[in-house]
Amino acid sequence: MNAGMFMSDIENNKAFLDSPEFHQLQQQIATYERLRQSGLPEQDAMQRSLQYDTQEKLDSIVLPNWEDWERICPKDADPNWRPQAVTGSRINELPEFPFPVIPQHATEEQKAARKKQIEQAKKNNWHDYKRLLNVPVHGNVDSIEVRNNTPWTVRGTEEERNARAQEWDFGVSDACLARADDWALFDASVRHISKNLVRIALIGGPAVISGLILLLGKLVELVITGQAKFETVDPIVLTVPPVAVWSADDLLFYPYDIDSDTGARKYDPQYPRPPWHEDFFNDDVIAHLQIAPETPVFDYFQPLKEPMSNFPFTDAMFNKIEGFKDDNLADAMSEGRVFVTDFGDFHDEVMAQFQPDRTADDIPQTGGRLYPAIAMFAVPKGSDKLKTIAIQPTQRPPLNDWEWWWWYNFGFGNVPHPPSKIITPADDKWTWRMAKNTFTTMYSMSNVIDHLSTHVFLWPVSTSFYRTIPESHPLSALVLPHLTSLSFNNYLGVFFDPSTKTSNPDGTAVYGDGYGGTLTGVVKTISGISNKSFVHGTIRRSKHYHFTQHGQPFDRRENGEFDVIGDYPQHDDDIGQWQAIRDWVEGYIHLYYNSDSDVANDTEVQDFFEDAYGAGVNGFPASASTRQELIDTISHLIYWMSINHGLGNLSGFQPIGALGYYSHLALDPAGRRTKTDWLHACPRLNVGMGLFEFARNFLDVPVPWHRSFGKYPQGNFMHDPRVYTHLHQFQSECKNIDDTLRAKNRNRRWAYELKLPSTLTVSPWN
Repeated sequence: MNAGMFMSDIENNKAFLDSPEFHQLQQQIATYERLRQSGLPEQDAMQRSLQYDTQEKLDSIVLPNWEDWERICPKDADPNWRPQAVTGSRINELPEFPFPVIPQHATEEQKAARKKQIEQAKKNNWHDYKRLLNVPVHGNVDSIEVRNNTPWTVRGTEEERNARAQEWDFGVSDACLARADDWALFDASVRHISKNLVRIALIGGPAVISGLILLLGKLVELVITGQAKFETVDPIVLTVPPVAVWSADDLLFYPYDIDSDTGARKYDPQYPRPPWHEDFFNDDVIAHLQIAPETPVFDYFQPLKEPMSNFPFTDAMFNKIEGFKDDNLADAMSEGRVFVTDFGDFHDEVMAQFQPDRTADDIPQTGGRLYPAIAMFAVPKGSDKLKTIAIQPTQRPPLNDWEWWWWYNFGFGNVPHPPSKIITPADDKWTWRMAKNTFTTMYSMSNVIDHLSTHVFLWPVSTSFYRTIPESHPLSALVLPHLTSLSFNNYLGVFFDPSTKTSNPDGTAVYGDGYGGTLTGVVKTISGISNKSFVHGTIRRSKHYHFTQHGQPFDRRENGEFDVIGDYPQHDDDIGQWQAIRDWVEGYIHLYYNSDSDVANDTEVQDFFEDAYGAGVNGFPASASTRQELIDTISHLIYWMSINHGLGNLSGFQPIGALGYYSHLALDPAGRRTKTDWLHACPRLNVGMGLFEFARNFLDVPVPWHRSFGKYPQGNFMHDPRVYTHLHQFQSECKNIDDTLRAKNRNRRWAYELKLPSTLTVSPWN
């Protein structure tokens, strides 16, 4: 687009600001903001803003007392505190657990009842290998066992809990997020529109405004019909036009209000920004993300001991980079100061849209792409700080100058194995920034795939538990809270298609093909990968995990490969979480198992182990013959379901964390790219809005200590008061670990919160 055409568009869009359509939307948004900030729930505020179009009618609205709409309990007793948009699974109440007994100590009557319960449980729950590429999924998410353990489930009556329950809530009630409205799922986009309406109109003109008017009406319709929780992305992507943004700020959708006294922005804590949000162009951020990753099982980052044939990095390149001008690459590698993150394992999935035999299922819908990039990092001599030194966007260098001349001048187009050159911080600024985005978008997608792959990996464990362990078994009260929502959320994310919602004649769930779920089905509209490739990558990655090896923290001191790095948060922040779990499980198990023979003779435990092992959970033991083996396995299970399930929110920070790269331009270290080129590599406005709402679903907890690691539902253990001594010791240790890490973060350049007990969910309920 030439400058004349661009200026013409701006002038036309400025003229549109005086149109009736724009004024109508402006007034509606202003009304919504006034009602929302007065305490009316967002859903009601939007509905009323559609109904009341004059100030007189607006003034006649009677606002409710805030207490009538309370949805979250603040940690502090600040009378001016007001919650913002939150999400969370609902609350369920069941009778308290029976007093636990291992099967061999049960009475004959109890044994008969347990046998009957287990027989029915095995009819209700089974491993289905036919639905998802030979990965076992739960065959019946409508089973009573799954339904009872999908919400956050408190035990006993309120009167009983008030009298006897001793589970600590850390000052945050887990019941306060049970809310009737689902508007929070769209709140960020609506509030972004309200703060930036004029700018958005200038960027996109009449088409954008028409799309926004249509969008707001559609969102209200989705809330009223109950479909809001399933369709958070498509309405945004399909109604808002795909216009290019003018600056990185146009892709930052974190909602905020304006302080009436100071005029400063007050950002909503429910939508946390990354600690480096003001420094995202800084090269050190990329290095930081390798040692403080957004997902706990991050093993792509590895030491580099010898040159890579497909990454021809040279001393000449090395010596141009600040901090390495007098260094030698061979010496740096031999001294263990060079590292690489190579996303080559993702090549087949991310390049599937360009293969000759591709089908429509292989192609994302928004023109995005991803590249299996390679990035190199190094520690300067005399330092312990990791630096980003080079990025190659694809898996191979050009064969010769002629091949490169072609691709650089005509763009990559639809090529399954594109070449690329190594770009470094010493090269052109915008070329380097575009190279960084080729890497960070792939990094961001790897985080999302890793997150869902933990769900897939753990799926059979929950199915096996439901099949084999009755409520009267000691493991039920300990383990069930860590399985909360896993089976149903997996079905919802992978299989459930809200646009074709049907049921079997008996009312049970209908499974799709594994590519059209609430999560898998939307990937192709907000990223550079198809839903088919996304699912294939998720399954491949799930096969990589080992239940015991990855079910505990990795100690970097064991082999010394990372010793040159000073602060390494991913590993160094494991300051006792694993030991706290083991101590808690050991104390609990010893209450009910007096000897190793008690474990060996527990037929229900043996059945559980055999069932999970037979379902193909890599590394899950086939049996347990001692108390220590049982303690180890349950400890690994809890670590997986909480700490290893954690995920940050990089994809919400789209200037570098988007899930797609939107440029086909090749990058040359001797060439020049512009800020406009970089912006065109970022998502369009509609994809950006949709992606932010998508990323919102991955936040582990909406506020610290909400259904987090260390917490159990109220009344969960009141059937056996002996448990509380061990539970309180565990919860106290979780609080101490959290406090210690928060103090540690205050002395860091950028905080790392993925190992904080208060920010990790107790189960994969998100």
